Amino acid sequence: TMLSKEFGKSCSQIGKIMTKPRTGTGLSETEKSYCKDWLKQQLYSRRKSFTSKYTDKGNFVESQAIEYLESALGWGFAVKNDRREYSELIEGECDVILQDAIIDLKCCWDCFTFPLFDTVIPEKDYEYQIQGYMFLYGKPKGEVIFCLMDTPEEVIQKEVRWKLGEEYTREQYEAFYATYIYSGLPDDLRIKRFQFEYNLDMIRAIESRVLECREYIASLGY
Repeated sequence: TMLSKEFGKSCSQIGKIMTKPRTGTGLSETEKSYCKDWLKQQLYSRRKSFTSKYTDKGNFVESQAIEYLESALGWGFAVKNDRREYSELIEGECDVILQDAIIDLKCCWDCFTFPLFDTVIPEKDYEYQIQGYMFLYGKPKGEVIFCLMDTPEEVIQKEVRWKLGEEYTREQYEAFYATYIYSGLPDDLRIKRFQFEYNLDMIRAIESRVLECREYIASLGY
């Protein structure tokens, strides 16, 4: 079907399907379920949306994080990328393009979700995602960078109302506010980098998995 040919193009989507557990050959039930959810979104023109305070903060502070990293890591001039790239099986829009590397930025909610002590990337799907970006933009290197930024005041105010109620003192608010501010900390407590080299075998595995998923979606008759 025509719909099946559209599956798997997004790098973020690809990261998710590549890390679904499987045993033996063929798609696992978890992978099939993921494909069915994707197909429903196309058939009903609805998005299976997920929003939270975590994603809200990430969206709010992304531009500030790029400016911060630009200075802290000596990037020179860097801006948020808005150019989407396409191949037959993969498409995506990375966060930042440097001379020889692709940057995928993850803005953490707080210090407890920041992978300070991790020696390998905490979520494997991010590695597949950055490999997809390296392939699309023709770069030999990629980095997934976790960044700890100050929480915007409007997000903090929502947290205050949820945790302290509608009535609180100025002192209570200031103490609460201070727990969401990280700009006074050194860079090594706010930036965590996971670096990758382009891996053609991973790209081939991604393409093979996308084709498997497309075949399964086509078999569903839509």
